Amino acid sequence: MSSNAGSGEADDALSRLASGNNALQSLLRRLETGLEELLPNSSGRAKMRDLLAGLKEMGNEERQMESLMELCEVLSMGHEDVLLGFNVDSFLPPLVDILRMEHNPEMMLMGSRAITHLLEVLPKASPKVANSGAVQIFCQRLLNIEFIDVAEQSLQALHKLSAEHGEILEREGGLAACLMFVDFFDLNTQRTAAATAANICRSVGPERVARAAELAPQLAQLMSSSDARIIESGCLALARLVEAGTEDSDAVAVLLAPDTLGRILGLLLPADGQDRGAGIGAATAGLLLRAVAAGSRASGEVAARVLEAGGLDLVQALLSRPDQTPTAAAFVWSPEQLLQGLALCIELLPPLPCDEDVAVLVEEAAAGTEAARDLFGASGGVEAAAHGEAVRAHGAGLLPALADMAATSVGDAVRARCLAAAARMVGALDKDQLGGAAEGAIAGMLAGQLGSSGPPAQALALLLADLLLERLPLLAPRLARDGVLHEARRLAAPTPPNATAAAAAVRELAARLCTHRLGAAAEAGEAACEAALVRAAELARRMDAGEVSAVEAVLAMLSGDDGLSSFELVRSGLARSLLRILTSRDAGQVGAVVQHLREGERAALLGGRVGPLRRLVGLAGEAVGRREAA
Repeated sequence: MSSNAGSGEADDALSRLASGNNALQSLLRRLETGLEELLPNSSGRAKMRDLLAGLKEMGNEERQMESLMELCEVLSMGHEDVLLGFNVDSFLPPLVDILRMEHNPEMMLMGSRAITHLLEVLPKASPKVANSGAVQIFCQRLLNIEFIDVAEQSLQALHKLSAEHGEILEREGGLAACLMFVDFFDLNTQRTAAATAANICRSVGPERVARAAELAPQLAQLMSSSDARIIESGCLALARLVEAGTEDSDAVAVLLAPDTLGRILGLLLPADGQDRGAGIGAATAGLLLRAVAAGSRASGEVAARVLEAGGLDLVQALLSRPDQTPTAAAFVWSPEQLLQGLALCIELLPPLPCDEDVAVLVEEAAAGTEAARDLFGASGGVEAAAHGEAVRAHGAGLLPALADMAATSVGDAVRARCLAAAARMVGALDKDQLGGAAEGAIAGMLAGQLGSSGPPAQALALLLADLLLERLPLLAPRLARDGVLHEARRLAAPTPPNATAAAAAVRELAARLCTHRLGAAAEAGEAACEAALVRAAELARRMDAGEVSAVEAVLAMLSGDDGLSSFELVRSGLARSLLRILTSRDAGQVGAVVQHLREGERAALLGGRVGPLRRLVGLAGEAVGRREAA
């Protein structure tokens, strides 16, 4: 009995379990068939399901066209409640299939438009679109134009993809597709094609630059357009390719062909009477400048072309202040862009003969910079005759501009590049040209650089002073009067045991200068400097004692052919004494000094000389510049 009862209970349990399973299965079937009715936006999901079904009816093109048109309308409206039911993975395959329907251009057009709308309203879908096979089809429609509307819509889709998936577009031939027949389109479409090409070029890797360089003529054509936006895009595309191809000199030489370089220099520095910077902004101008500098460094052939095309005219305008030359570029250059301009200048000037010992010292003093390469690196491909002609044509203007930039720049990197370029220029100039330019531009700047706290600038300034004294020994007195030799001797003093390697290298360079270059002329100059310091210090003492008549002797020292230098004016204490009198509350003393200055200016004007007041102002400005550079 008990066993029968147990069996009955088990049967009842199984029956109840089976009944429960049947109820659960019924519920699951109900959920499967009516789940969308239980979720929000059920109508939108149903609509998307119907449209997808219509797109998949490959044998019924009329139904497909209706679904495509409705899908385009839905996507263009971009209603969020409808888009919630849109499944990119489900819709992309039939849309891509429709793109291949070459017998039906209307279908291809609507399929391209649907994908374009999809990229607009669902940007996160772009990776799936880029990898769906659509890119290859879009490129084919542009490379083999049969239907202009389809080609234009394909270009719009590629433009949407180019910002984030330029590498895929380039691999599928997108750059050629955008550029090959760009003239066939209207202006707005041309702008889209140029902008897309620029985006693609951002993603071109070094290994692909040679292939992209085959389209250099088309890029140059963009840069010659009459439309500013197309020019801007063409410049961006070319600059990006050049920067990517700096390890491939042949590709860079193709990209920067002579005609293209002429156009670039024309954009950066137009001829008189043209709009300066027409067609490009300052940021794009900076990219072009960097591309020309990088190209000149990567290829000697390109450097020769830039030199022939007037590259040093551009450099001189870049370094000159707007009030110094009517051909100055209209852009406000950032320090980084100035560095690129100086890099270009260095590539266009012949390198200095390399002394291995000096090169090692420069590398130690300017560790982390390219100072040694800037001084001694080769500018291969530029013939010596071309170098000489260009340097002779620009030496008188470029060397003072480099000196002024070095003296007034607050950036160590810009200052170092200026000094390196000036050293190359000094090494290339004829002695006759060098004499006037060096005495007026370089000598007054070097002492301030040697007194600065940066070893890179000190090392380069010492090398520049050494080079000047090697080529022009008679310049030593001028360097002595300006304090250059005083600073060199100071730097040559023994360094403390805990000195850095950079400081030790600077000391060694200074010692080499003092040992090898300071001969009889230097000693005479230092003696003259010491005598001037003694006289000036005595006059400062008399002025501090209230002897205003000493001002007349001070003005005489300022006005003479061998007048005081800014170094002597400050070091003797004379500048401090003059400042004390001119800012004092003693009206009699101030009036007496002003009277002496007025009379000195009148006499100098009659004699055709620079007056003591202007001379004093110039020396004070030079002294302030040294302090700011220090």
